[in-house]
Amino acid sequence: EQRGMAFALHDLGNIARALEQFDQARAYLRRAMILALEIQAVPLAHYVITGIAELQASRGNVREALELLFFVVEQQSGFEMATNRAAALIASLRDQVEAAQIEECKLLAKNIRFDQLVENLLESQW
Repeated sequence: EQRGMAFALHDLGNIARALEQFDQARAYLRRAMILALEIQAVPLAHYVITGIAELQASRGNVREALELLFFVVEQQSGFEMATNRAAALIASLRDQVEAAQIEECKLLAKNIRFDQLVENLLESQW
């Protein structure tokens, strides 16, 4: 039941993002992340991270979005939906930054732990 609630919150976040209601999208995605962590569903948390990345990109923060997306791809959580979505978003955003920035994003994604990333996301105002 809680897993379904986290997915629903994620989806509501995506709908709010599409409607450019960014603060509402952030609130839904943040709640989805907290719920995923409470039930210890790390692959679901990775999926929520892709939603946060898409919100970041919609707000013009492409570099930050790519860092999150490369993190999800790097983790290989086994949750294909998260990995595939991250890869598709990376492909759609690649042309918006320089090649050197992409490599930097990849490096940052490899060098951050899941708990650090989540803590940063929950504390920041993305």
